Amino acid sequence: METCTEELARFAAELQYEDIPPEVVHQAERLILDTCCCAISGYVLEQWKALSARAGEFGRCSSGNALPTGHKNGRLPRGLCHSQLANLRDLDDNLLYHSHFANTSVMPALAMAEHLRSNVSNS
Repeated sequence: METCTEELARFAAELQYEDIPPEVVHQAERLILDTCCCAISGYVLEQWKALSARAGEFGRCSSGNALPTGHKNGRLPRGLCHSQLANLRDLDDNLLYHSHFANTSVMPALAMAEHLRSNVSNS
């Protein structure tokens, strides 16, 4: 008998884009766009400037493109950078008993896609 983890892994491995209902794709696109917009708008905040200024302490981990400038900067892992940027503008830390985890799932996934040079299009 499959464990829950095995069943979920099999489902994910066998899932085809065409099997995903259009309304689910639409909501996923909205979530990704919202998370990216939060990250881009977080770029001007003092908290981001402070984290960015101390980035050298983390070592050189990645060479992905930085939101929103697009410049290459390998001081922080892209997933961490963008997750922190998104979290600065999102209300995750302010919602009592409610939260979503888009910043910590969307941004690392986008960073990995960039790293693998993935180009996924539904057109």
